[in-house]
Amino acid sequence: MMNDSKNAFTLVEVIVVIVLLLLLTAASWHVYNSSRRNAREIMLNQKLNESVDMVLMKIIEDVREANSIASSSPPIYELSEIPNLKTENSENRLSITKVTYDFKDSQNGLLNHSKNNVTFFLEKEDTTVASSSWVLIREMTPINPDGTLVESEIEIRELLSGIEDCVFYRVKNPNASRAGNIFVRLKLSRRSQGESKSQYENDTIVCIKERAALP
Repeated sequence: MMNDSKNAFTLVEVIVVIVLLLLLTAASWHVYNSSRRNAREIMLNQKLNESVDMVLMKIIEDVREANSIASSSPPIYELSEIPNLKTENSENRLSITKVTYDFKDSQNGLLNHSKNNVTFFLEKEDTTVASSSWVLIREMTPINPDGTLVESEIEIRELLSGIEDCVFYRVKNPNASRAGNIFVRLKLSRRSQGESKSQYENDTIVCIKERAALP
């Protein structure tokens, strides 16, 4: 009996072991849960970055394929004015003209072509809320041979929502060729997409060189 009592665990020792196991389990769960949250944060941040990249690439593609860009759309500003530009400015838009040729169908040696006016602009997601985020819209309107717009065939597409800031502009530069490069400033965050606790944001400025010419 004496040997059995010496080899057995006391109640205190059992409790200590249980507490240690609970602490180890809690620590393991914390590490796992933290890793899972970090992985989710990385995934959501990457998704936001991809959304911004896709939209900017679409704008870049349209500008580089443009045959003409409206001289006042986007407007030209002094360098000192750029930081104060606002999304809600009524002149904050980008208008271009794109000509598409039909190389499979020609008459008398002339290529048939279609002409479209493409405009990027922004609207409030909720017009009843002053602090509402913005939606970037791409509007494409066919142009008749006489230069009039075919309003019955307007194509409107929402490119991106949850935008905090988006501005189109040129910088005043007397040495710039043609109307100068097009700048786009776009800011998007997960906070503006309904996640108030998240501070992650993507604030990007791109400069696009006009490369095409009128046909």
